[in-house]
Amino acid sequence: MKTAISEAARAAKNDYFKQYKRSMTPEARQKANEYQKEWRRRNPDKVKAYAIDYWERKANTTESIEIRIKNLHQQGMSLRDIAREFGVSHMTVKRILQ
Repeated sequence: MKTAISEAARAAKNDYFKQYKRSMTPEARQKANEYQKEWRRRNPDKVKAYAIDYWERKANTTESIEIRIKNLHQQGMSLRDIAREFGVSHMTVKRILQ
């Protein structure tokens, strides 16, 4: 079992939580936090193992999409065709390639 989280996974985690916190009302956030604190207090080993595994997968997913886009472009696929394949805009594909 891994015991440390990579920098890419840590960055993905921080970005996610910033967006999550902005989307909730203060009352909903407080209620969710109370429940989560109690569950984490009762299950510390599960929390640590899950967090590491989840954020590693999240970081690897982002990297693998970028690699797949670059490979398709090297094979001669157009930006718009690649964008259709991944469900993103052609400008997103262009940014990834730069």
